[in-house]
Amino acid sequence: MAPTQELVDHLHRERILRARGTTESERLMQGAQLFDYGIEAMMAGLRMNHPGATEAELLPLVRERLTRQRKREAR
Repeated sequence: MAPTQELVDHLHRERILRARGTTESERLMQGAQLFDYGIEAMMAGLRMNHPGATEAELLPLVRERLTRQRKREAR
């Protein structure tokens, strides 16, 4: 069963109201948490390609990926 447009609109309004009620420090913390989650997901992907690698061995690969991404975004 697909959601109705009314339900979608209601959920969207609720999300906006919650966001407006969030303090600057909460938004900053949420941004940091999202970044950490992204790094964890990247590490999980790297572990699949390098199953025996330690975290110390994977960190340079994470930095390399982040650097490539920054370069792509700068274009």
